[in-house]
Amino acid sequence: MIVLRSVNHNSDARPDQLVAMRVFINDELIVSTRRRKVFAVDEVLTDLQNGNGPIDCGSWLVDVCDALTDHTSEFIEELHDKIIEMEDALLDQRMPARGELGFTAQASS
Repeated sequence: MIVLRSVNHNSDARPDQLVAMRVFINDELIVSTRRRKVFAVDEVLTDLQNGNGPIDCGSWLVDVCDALTDHTSEFIEELHDKIIEMEDALLDQRMPARGELGFTAQASS
C-alpha cells in the first residue's frame, strides 16, 4: 500500500492543498483511489491508450511517480521565478502588493 501526493492542479483549488492517491499494487494488480483528480495518472493513462505506456505494474508505478515529480517541479520552478521577480522588485525599492506571493502561487495551478 502506497500513498502518493501531488500539487493540486484542479480548478478553483489551491496548489498547496495536495491531492492524495492511495495505491495497492502487486505483480498482477493495481488498485488506486483518490478523492480529487490526479493529473499525473491521466498522463500515464494517455500513454497506455497510445500504446506507449508501462509494460508491468512496477513500470506503471515508476511512470506515475515520474509524472507526479514533473508536475511538482514545474510548480516549484514557477514559484521560484515569482520569488526572484519579487526579490528584484525589492532591490529596486518597489514593494510588492500585500499577499502577492500567495495569490501568485494560487494562480499558477
